[in-house]
Amino acid sequence: MYRSSLSLIAALLLPLIALSACGEKKPAEADKSSAPASPAVADADAKNPCAYLTAAEVEAVLGPLAGPPYRANHGVANPKGEACRYETAALRAIEVSIDWKDGGQTFGVMNMVQGVVDKGGLKGVFKTQDGTTLTGEWDEARLNLCCEFAALRGEQLVTVNIGASRATVEQAAKLADAAVRRLDSPLATDTTDGDKAALAREALRPKARPACALLTRAEAEAIIGSPLSADPVGNEDACTYAWAKGGLEQQIKLNVQWRGGFSEMRFAQAAMGQALSFMKSQGLDAAPEKGKSAALDEDVTNIVGVMAVKKDVLFSSETGPFMADLAHALIVKAASKL
Repeated sequence: MYRSSLSLIAALLLPLIALSACGEKKPAEADKSSAPASPAVADADAKNPCAYLTAAEVEAVLGPLAGPPYRANHGVANPKGEACRYETAALRAIEVSIDWKDGGQTFGVMNMVQGVVDKGGLKGVFKTQDGTTLTGEWDEARLNLCCEFAALRGEQLVTVNIGASRATVEQAAKLADAAVRRLDSPLATDTTDGDKAALAREALRPKARPACALLTRAEAEAIIGSPLSADPVGNEDACTYAWAKGGLEQQIKLNVQWRGGFSEMRFAQAAMGQALSFMKSQGLDAAPEKGKSAALDEDVTNIVGVMAVKKDVLFSSETGPFMADLAHALIVKAASKL
């Protein structure tokens, strides 16, 4: 999955926080002695990731779907996609995927990356950060940042990705448990209609174009209150606006990610949230501001800069705290062109 610069900055900050908690750890191994045998997955239904949750089960979390579930890769409809995507008309979504053969290895890597310490947890139990106990028919479970709930049973790994939604960890765990319970008895599923409907909805998404086309020189100058030094420069992913003030050259770079914006923003904010919590513990005021504009689906401003989503398109600008309001105004105007 593509990660914005803000997300990468947050990811770079996390190891500094985790150093004090990390020691030598071994990947967790699932308790295979009591795990059901892996089912044969020769038939099409068993291989279809949409065969393990019903639309109704996901709608109870997301709300009404825009169409039937469909197979996807990176959120894009694909009849052979490795994930099943459940999507609303507002482009909120939950994805489910299953690793049939290498789930234990993948789970072990997750443990190493996250620096997980064996808490002596019981089979089928997962504890959230606030101490809430969740149970399911899994051997072990892990949460990647905010949004990827992974449930391991034997060598089978069910992952429920709630990044593009506002679902809770508790809801993700409930969906994962339902999918795990069906590993031996998949639903009869045909995603042909869902795939076709999803491809048709692609036409309704904002089309990628040069980022500078979203905010002209004249519009930027009106917002900045100063003439630009030159025409904006960029590509589909970013546009840079430069001007002189007080004899000093200043600039703002507006980054654009054309799809997957909801998920990217939630993951990035989860990573950033851990970094900001650490800063707060050191006596630094780093509380983010959320929801500054009704013209955007979501937006947040913090010490790194501004992130905002409109129609699943992500806008970001790493201005720091000093030009955040200006960056926010530019983003609002650019988003209005979608």
